[in-house]
Amino acid sequence: MIHLAALALHEHVHHFQNTLAGSTINEAEAYRFAAYVQLTAKVGQLPVLTWVGPDSAGSVLVNAPPPAPQHVFGDTGYSLYFAATATSGGNLSSSLGIDGNSYPEYYDATDGYRLIDLTNPNALIYIDVSFNGSIATSGSQVPVVTLGTGQMMGNEIPLWGASVVDQTIPNQAPLLCARDLNCLKGTRNSQLQYLSAIYSPGTTMRLSFRVADLCATPGIQTGANSPCASQGIINTAGFDGTASFSQLLVVSFSWADPTGESGMSAQTGSLSPGFQGSVQSVIDINLTDVAPTIARPTDASIETFYIPADGAVNFTADHYQPATGLLNNGAPLTSLVVLADRTKLPTISSNAQPTYEISTRIDPSGDSLVPGFVNSICNSGVCNNGYNAAIYSVNSAGIFSLGTGVTTPFVTGQGVFTDGLLHAAAANSSHL
Repeated sequence: MIHLAALALHEHVHHFQNTLAGSTINEAEAYRFAAYVQLTAKVGQLPVLTWVGPDSAGSVLVNAPPPAPQHVFGDTGYSLYFAATATSGGNLSSSLGIDGNSYPEYYDATDGYRLIDLTNPNALIYIDVSFNGSIATSGSQVPVVTLGTGQMMGNEIPLWGASVVDQTIPNQAPLLCARDLNCLKGTRNSQLQYLSAIYSPGTTMRLSFRVADLCATPGIQTGANSPCASQGIINTAGFDGTASFSQLLVVSFSWADPTGESGMSAQTGSLSPGFQGSVQSVIDINLTDVAPTIARPTDASIETFYIPADGAVNFTADHYQPATGLLNNGAPLTSLVVLADRTKLPTISSNAQPTYEISTRIDPSGDSLVPGFVNSICNSGVCNNGYNAAIYSVNSAGIFSLGTGVTTPFVTGQGVFTDGLLHAAAANSSHL
């Protein structure tokens, strides 16, 4: 009933939206309104479902591993972003930059971001989950965590793997599900499947599931803006640098009785997820191939977009527009990438953040001091130690901005250096 109410509100929202905003934006907005029906059902203690939390209060934490941050859109909800493709070869597609030219897209695989290949039915999505409260168990019961497309039994997503996160290995795959070792089986669609993972209280657990299993799960959202074109069919259309697909999931922490692995437990009504006695959170899964954007500072800020410092350069990230927000329906911006080198012009040309003399990330807003530069010395107006530089943006799906970024030659900060390169200088230098 809650699922039907959420779906009804989703459709009702469309009657009040601006059609000029585009179907992708409107669908994402409608899905988020629908999520609040589910959240309100929990907060309001609606009688159609039993919402009974564990004995000790706690909160659910969810993240897209690693190192994408959590993006919270409600008290118990998270939006997670993943780079995705349906291009042959499993790479991101080429798309148009803000200059109108076509560029290949790259993502930061070396930093732990993953690319979900929707042409591969065995492609896995990883989600890190944790609960900082306690789950009361007795007898043979064990704490479990479950992912589902809703809060109803039968909406569980079959798990592929589950294990406690090893923080020293950024992108470690979880252990394959094994009966009674790390996962428990339950009955869904008249089949025994791994529907829950045994949870060790207080730990962060990494769960994995196949996109194909997600699309085969009852209650899945389908259509042009979902990862699933229809029940059981993965959506591979529209991946041309403009795709942004969304799917609401529910993570539940509860208990189950392994003695009910034949399919039914007398105490929970189902081995997994045991919605009665559970604590839950809504997750908005977003798959996108939209690259973030970045542009040169405006004329009004051109004199202060970087300021030389002693062995460092200060950048005002706000001047790099339009590299902000959910532009083009992509993932939120997380950083600017600053690359600098005295011998060559830096560029990003593979699925990695390259190594140059300076290769770092800064906050996408405010001022950031980037150290590691060698100070310049000027004689007769000629300055040494000038750095070729390129500045890119990167979003929370790990996708870099297109093309060559914002590159030197720059209009120089404070009008001091005339070669257009980046320079650091001591505060008492005569040329400042």
